[in-house]
Amino acid sequence: MTNLDVHFLQSEAWRRFQAELGRETIDKDNNIWQYMAIVEHGKLANRLYCPYGPTVVDKVGLQEAIQDLAVEAKTRHLDFVRIEPIGDV
Repeated sequence: MTNLDVHFLQSEAWRRFQAELGRETIDKDNNIWQYMAIVEHGKLANRLYCPYGPTVVDKVGLQEAIQDLAVEAKTRHLDFVRIEPIGDV
């Protein structure tokens, strides 16, 4: 687990709350990025939403996190990824 300072909407408490609501969440991290994303299903599109995230150390971390989110979205046949990156971007 990384030691990045993350927003509450990226916290373990928020992930547990989303899970209690029956929403699928994805948690991933390494030494330069971290994210918790929520699989959301809408009337017109399905998406992977990363509220106030991913949290990154630098631009390389942002690129890697986006690539990882894209793979997760494709695996689940989602239409797009919505992010709100935090960090040195």
